[in-house]
Amino acid sequence: MKTKKYIPILLLGTMLASCEHQEPFLFDAQNNGIYFNESSAGFQRSVNFADQVLNENCTDTTITVSIRVLGHLTETDRIFTIQSDTLEGTGMPQFTFPEKTIIPAGAHEINFPVTIKRPAVMDSTFAFRLFLNQIEGESDFGSGITGQNEFRIFVTESYQKPSTWQYNTKFLGDWSVEKQIFLCRVAGNANLESALNAQATTPKNLSVMAVDSLRNFYATHPGQTLSFNMPFYYKASAYDDLVPYAMPSYWGEEQKKWVGPYNAYIFAAVSDEAQINTANEYELWNNIDQTRGNSYNKRAVETMLSIYSVASVNKPELPVTEEFGIPIIEGVNYSYQNCIPSSWNKGKDLLAPYYGSYQNPMLPKGKKKYTFMLNTLYKAKKNSNPNFCLYLMFPIIQKTQNGEITYVLSDEAFKGTEYATAKEALTDFNRIFRAADVNNEYGFPAIEEIQ
Repeated sequence: MKTKKYIPILLLGTMLASCEHQEPFLFDAQNNGIYFNESSAGFQRSVNFADQVLNENCTDTTITVSIRVLGHLTETDRIFTIQSDTLEGTGMPQFTFPEKTIIPAGAHEINFPVTIKRPAVMDSTFAFRLFLNQIEGESDFGSGITGQNEFRIFVTESYQKPSTWQYNTKFLGDWSVEKQIFLCRVAGNANLESALNAQATTPKNLSVMAVDSLRNFYATHPGQTLSFNMPFYYKASAYDDLVPYAMPSYWGEEQKKWVGPYNAYIFAAVSDEAQINTANEYELWNNIDQTRGNSYNKRAVETMLSIYSVASVNKPELPVTEEFGIPIIEGVNYSYQNCIPSSWNKGKDLLAPYYGSYQNPMLPKGKKKYTFMLNTLYKAKKNSNPNFCLYLMFPIIQKTQNGEITYVLSDEAFKGTEYATAKEALTDFNRIFRAADVNNEYGFPAIEEIQ
């Protein structure tokens, strides 16, 4: 059997009264004091001007501090005095507050403002303390609560690199305080960590917004420079990862001459290769000499062909309808690594009647033939059909039926072109190649041999 224990009510009251964190009785007539009414740990508060980053003209900020009466209320106004002092080991910031403040008649609590000036130095901590002056004659209040008659305020302007930045340098480049401030303002969010996780301002979106903002800055502040820049992101392995940078104002005939009409993907690929960013884009994309132009063109053509290569077999829903219009320039030493159309290899039996035997473009002889075919078809089509895609040179798609993979010619690829079928197009390509290959160096079959 359990034995019930009874604690006398008087004893219980004594035990509760002896608790260390006793809450004061607000209207105890025996008391006549005031105390800082703050819930923050240690009766202190931190002010970081990084939180005010969206206000470019911010010079100060104001916080409120609560004072509460301990004791009886009165029917008259009462005055209390607050003083300030330094904290050992920290500098003193500039601040103002009302040293003498009135608690109106009948009030048990007031909030008073403390205005703090922005620190002159970043990443340094300044601090001060406020304490209640309860000297007779200077205050209408006596002692309050021990430990609650002093309040500390720490002031800084410090920016922390977002933890996710390391995963997004491809979009954002190197981190700096200046860039973080800029990106916060572009995103309209003082918390950059939060902005990078928001759908509207993901790293990819923020990259585009930042580029637009920097271009506008340089257009309206000629001759000025900034301590940071934004890269142009390019991912070579996936065309659908395009970052849609807007066409820059300087884009014209000089740029088209080397890399064709503006295309954000090609622009980013060339800029990535040439280490072009928002700080030097105008300089490096204008007044292009032969050496730089060949370099830009090489990167643009190889990027275009790598896109065609992936599209040809792996995306049978194509044709590729976007025309890059990038010129193939004689004398440029194009590299076809990662640019070889898989459809040429996988559909070589279908193409052999028109192109002759398949020769790997990674090998010298095959590379020479592939270069000849690209140059020849480009020259033949660039004037007569500006919408023609070199991708159509290998119109092979993959089919899977009953678990078996086969490859077929795609008539769908030629919708919207001058050709009705793939065979009609390949026959014409054969004619073009044979006419250019006067010495039959590359072994294109005679047209009459094609059935």
